[in-house]
Amino acid sequence: MKTKAIFILFLFFVANLSFSNTIFSVQLAKAEVFKKEQKFTKAINCYLKAIRSVQNDDAMVKEVYFDIADCFYKSGKENMAVKVLKFSIYRFGAVKQDLLDTNKLEDQLVDSLFEVIGDKYDSYRNKYVSKFDKKEKLLAEVASETKTS
Repeated sequence: MKTKAIFILFLFFVANLSFSNTIFSVQLAKAEVFKKEQKFTKAINCYLKAIRSVQNDDAMVKEVYFDIADCFYKSGKENMAVKVLKFSIYRFGAVKQDLLDTNKLEDQLVDSLFEVIGDKYDSYRNKYVSKFDKKEKLLAEVASETKTS
C-alpha cells in the first residue's frame, strides 16, 4: 500500500512537471511571435506567464528575463530594461559572462547596465550567493537538530 502511494505521488509529480514545461514552451512560443511583431507588451506578458510556470528553475527563468529586458529596451524603456537585468543578477544569478554571451540583448543595453550598476555588480552577485549560504546554514542546523533528537 505504501509503495502504491509513493508511486502515485511520483506520477503526479512527473505529470505536474511535464504540464509546467508545456505551459512554459507554449508561452515562450507566443512571446517570440509577439516580439517579432514588435508587440512588446504582449510579449512581456507571455514571458511572465512562462516564468510563473517554472518559477524554481533559475537557469530557465534567467534567460526569460533577458528576453523581457530586450522587449523593454526595444520599446524605448531602457531604465526598465536595466532594472530587469539587475534583478536577473541578484535574484537568478546572471553573471557578466551570461550578459555578454547572450544573443538576446543589444550590446548598448549591456553597456548601459554595467554603466549604471558600476561597482554594485559584486554586491548584487553576493546577494544571490548569500541565499545559498542561508540555505546551507539552515540545512546544517536542521541536520544537527535531527542528530540530537
